[in-house]
Amino acid sequence: MNAGIYTAARYMPFGDNGLLIEFGDVISLEVNRRVIALSEAIIGVKIQGVEELVPTYRSLLVRYNASKISYEQLVFRIKDIEKTMEERSMKKVGRKIIIPVVYGGEYGPDLTDVARFHGLTEEQVVKIHSGREYRVYMVGFVAGFPYLGEVADEIATPRFETPRLKVLAGSVGIAEKQTGIYSCEAPGGWRIIGRTPLRLFNPLQQPPVLLQLGDIVKFKPISEKEFRITEKPSQKQPADRFPKNKKGIKVFQVLKPGFFTTVQDLGRYGYLRYGVPISGAMDTFSLVAANLIVANNPDDACLEITLIGPELQALTKTQIAITGGAASPKINGQHVPMRQTLEVQEGAVVSFGKVESGCRAYLSIRGGVDTPPVLGSRSTYVRGGFGGINGRQLKTEDIIGGFDASLLKVGYSMPEELVPQFTGQFKARVILGPQADMFTERGITTFLSSQYKVTLEADRMGYRLEGPIIEHKAKADIISDALLPGAVQIPKNGKPIMIMRDAQTAGGYPKIAVIITPDVSTLGQAKTNDIIEFSKITIQQAHEKISEYYKFLNILSEMLTKKS
Repeated sequence: MNAGIYTAARYMPFGDNGLLIEFGDVISLEVNRRVIALSEAIIGVKIQGVEELVPTYRSLLVRYNASKISYEQLVFRIKDIEKTMEERSMKKVGRKIIIPVVYGGEYGPDLTDVARFHGLTEEQVVKIHSGREYRVYMVGFVAGFPYLGEVADEIATPRFETPRLKVLAGSVGIAEKQTGIYSCEAPGGWRIIGRTPLRLFNPLQQPPVLLQLGDIVKFKPISEKEFRITEKPSQKQPADRFPKNKKGIKVFQVLKPGFFTTVQDLGRYGYLRYGVPISGAMDTFSLVAANLIVANNPDDACLEITLIGPELQALTKTQIAITGGAASPKINGQHVPMRQTLEVQEGAVVSFGKVESGCRAYLSIRGGVDTPPVLGSRSTYVRGGFGGINGRQLKTEDIIGGFDASLLKVGYSMPEELVPQFTGQFKARVILGPQADMFTERGITTFLSSQYKVTLEADRMGYRLEGPIIEHKAKADIISDALLPGAVQIPKNGKPIMIMRDAQTAGGYPKIAVIITPDVSTLGQAKTNDIIEFSKITIQQAHEKISEYYKFLNILSEMLTKKS
């Protein structure tokens, strides 16, 4: 067996809804073929409870529903499938795709440095880079970003120690033995040697990506003139491509947008393999509660309000509810209660104070917020520029659309005993792994016995935490692997990073643990300087907590319909 390739696949839990299957610890064609083969075999069998598969360089993440299949049953079924994988599926060749690239100059600002680093001319670097075929080993980081390998040793170049804050969409880069293409504008540390006019990600198409796992890519040098001819104006302003609502009603006009207000529902599922995050409400319980209080479906879209709320003028008579962090809501300057059905007359102004306890509040509208669904969800993914209102946070003069739903004759309110309290102290229960074996016993003890403070670097993508350093056994990075919300990564500095709803779908830091699903929702209310403590539970205990969580939501639904 080749170095880094396991004789038997490793099966490891990834929190309470994931199974990670590793075939090796190396970037290898043989390993990647096994990943693809198992993924295709599982799809072919259609296991009840399996909801999504995320293939990477060397592993396969299986996201499952624990109410339909247990972790142990899932492992048993997939091990049985693995034994019968067909050899021919491992040798299947993907599509061959030509990617035109203009190298150097403003399009490839690092080409000169790459050439100098290796003692080559720029022309030689271009010839070497475009002179071989590359395999799409995985898609992730941002929506549609292909990880391609392998770069010739003559031009393999390290990443920048300090990443750029902005890399343009279409940029072609090198990072060690990898090359890749930035599918949308994003921060990045890869050496940019050129740019393609092709669009790698389009959320309005199926599938939404140009390049998929197993495809073979060949770069073709083109001139700047050819680039400009090929480049599509729509690539520069993606928001203009989204369809406008043809039905529904205008409910609110935005007078002030607040600090960061977006449209969110329960999230976007089934697209992790294309680098598309789940997104959705950071505090799913509060969003569901807001919907139930106005008799909406639990997964209808709401407004997620962060820290400082918006000011909205009603364009029609409607009903709303506000849940989550204490946001001091007012109608026409008069304080109104949270967590109950509120009447809003046409012309009235709904406003908010600063969110005092917690971090986020949720505003539901009777019938739900109406924006065009993108990839099965109305959730806003700002980094990708889609979902919600043109893929961005609210701005002044935006119109909030809704559905023409009859108003309730009886109002609802949330029972006080079911109201969550946000004190700034959070308890997060975790399942250790999948890379807990990369940390010393002392490191794991530190993680489970210390208090960690949320830093200023905390948003919908994730939270960086400050506290005692967690000790690695040796190396502090891994070959880029799949991520789910709740994963706790530990980079080289030994300080945790908690992955949240809008995070990249792949990462190169080892994951010491994964926070259980109900607690990920609660942590959506954490803000800078709040304290988080971690404690270990088993998979079985986690599944019991999930069952309790859904029973709690059912109780809430039943109690609301009896309240007036």
